[in-house]
Amino acid sequence: MFTLNVRAKIIRTVFSAIFLISTLTPNATLAESSSIQSDSIDSLTNLQTENSLAQTPEVLIQCVGSLSACSNLNPGTTVTETIDFTNDDRNIEFKILCEGWGCTKRDIYYSVTMNVEWGNGIEFPPLQEYATLGTTPGGSGGLVNMPCGTGLSGSCILSTSGVISADDISPDPNANSHFGISNTGGTSAAWEWHHRVLNITVSL
Repeated sequence: MFTLNVRAKIIRTVFSAIFLISTLTPNATLAESSSIQSDSIDSLTNLQTENSLAQTPEVLIQCVGSLSACSNLNPGTTVTETIDFTNDDRNIEFKILCEGWGCTKRDIYYSVTMNVEWGNGIEFPPLQEYATLGTTPGGSGGLVNMPCGTGLSGSCILSTSGVISADDISPDPNANSHFGISNTGGTSAAWEWHHRVLNITVSL
């Protein structure tokens, strides 16, 4: 009888151990699965952050104007501006945004169309007008002293495009501006009025 009781206790102990192991095993597996899932989410988040940083341009362009206000103050790798003015503004200025000496040394690609209207306010004397369109510092594609009408009033449209070489741009990122679109059309004489509209695109 004693031997049977001992055997029964041993059997109960074994079954109890098996039940305990079967109860704990799913929890351990679930905990391990949860840990793996958490690590995967963290890795994905880090990868997304790294990709976002990699896609953020290190160099941008921003219009900083001159006598005329910029129509678009948002910086970008490509900036489009429409300048409509009647003053004698002859240089629409842009700044290259970046950090570190020499980071501004980039080729700048530009295209611009200028519409000019002018008139002789006192109706005397008749005028021969010219228009100029280019860049500062000098780049390719500049138009100089293009005919813009003769008489008491006139108009013309100039379009050009080109490149400002990185070699001609200041290496100082703290400069007030780094390049500009230069233009004339209609004189600044007191008796003459003139109206110019420039559509400008500049890009890195």
